[in-house]
Amino acid sequence: MKSKKSEAVSESGVGWLKYAVADRLEWIFREQPSQDKGVDAHVEEVSDGEATGRLIGMQIKSGASWFRERNKAGYVYRGDFDHLTYWRGHSLPILVVLFDPSTQTAYWQLVSEANINEGDRGWALTVPFENQINADAVPQWSRICVGEGKKAFLRKQKLFSRIAREFEREPPQRQALLYEALHATQHSLLVSTPYIDESILSVLDFMSAKCPVRLLVRPDQDETVLDFIEGRRSESFEVGLIPGLHAKHAVFDSLLLLTGSANLTPFALRHPEEKFCLIVDEASSGRALQLFFNQWHDASPPNHEMP
Repeated sequence: MKSKKSEAVSESGVGWLKYAVADRLEWIFREQPSQDKGVDAHVEEVSDGEATGRLIGMQIKSGASWFRERNKAGYVYRGDFDHLTYWRGHSLPILVVLFDPSTQTAYWQLVSEANINEGDRGWALTVPFENQINADAVPQWSRICVGEGKKAFLRKQKLFSRIAREFEREPPQRQALLYEALHATQHSLLVSTPYIDESILSVLDFMSAKCPVRLLVRPDQDETVLDFIEGRRSESFEVGLIPGLHAKHAVFDSLLLLTGSANLTPFALRHPEEKFCLIVDEASSGRALQLFFNQWHDASPPNHEMP
């Protein structure tokens, strides 16, 4: 019977990590070989020779193909939103591990809000050059085992859920509640709305000082709006134009989804008859993110020559 080379490479990565985790970190490695949904192994912390019961999940990628893309800080791993949704909802913190068979070296990075970068090809995670699996990883992994990143995510999920409930019950408070959500947003804000006004643009411009903002709008805006967009665009505030754009939603930190039937303007937000809702559901947010970046890929940069 024939054996695929890719399967052999994958198995070599799991085997090497099983040895390295036990030998270099003196932790416990447990492969998860059945029904792989994106977690290949669990590692358990060992402290002073005692198993602690604190675990980390691992997604292991082996082979040269995972090392083709890099930036100044490390290797770039790209994933789909289905896996991101699964890992963010997992009860364990998740590490992406890249194994290079040619050098017998493995690199790791935690899947967390702070480490995820969204883009038009999905999302990306930089796996730092210095994050090698050796004894130096022990204190970092021990901190990860405590689950502070997961706790922070759950706190934000709880906050966004409370804002969503109040948003539904108290239409006159919509605008104030959205400002509260914006205050809690730290990593990314994606907005798609056919038409926008200068007051909302000012808010997005302000937000871009603390996190990347991407905006999709139609090109047939008022001249003052186009002038504002042209004057404010930067690396942290990007704008794309889509003729005939219909999607109306905003995604806060890949978690909170604002969707509705009206354009994103203060007038619409103040009027109860305009239908808006806030949703805290990773699957819904993931679909909105996928739609956004599918359209972002086809968007044009702002210029006054477009109709």
